[in-house]
Amino acid sequence: MSLALIFASMAALSGPLAQDPPATNVPELEVAPPPAATDDRDPERMICRTESVVGTNRRRRVCMTARERDERRESSSSARDRLERNLDPNAGNPASSSPSPFLGG
Repeated sequence: MSLALIFASMAALSGPLAQDPPATNVPELEVAPPPAATDDRDPERMICRTESVVGTNRRRRVCMTARERDERRESSSSARDRLERNLDPNAGNPASSSPSPFLGG
């Protein structure tokens, strides 16, 4: 009889515990929709890559748009071309036969 009383009391106590807790007024988080498939030619798409920091073993993440990346690449290329022209005295005159002071001639 005591065993039946224990099971009855357990069933009576587990009833309210088994129910869901009352709902609270907590706002749900808004989840952003997944980004749409981007076109590889879109100049405003973001491109991120990791670059080494000069003088350290650290790496950092650099993000920029495709347009910014193309502008930086073109700027670097034109700066390299100007530097090479300034180092080569015959760059403006390919028919010049004067020896270059950099070649030891």
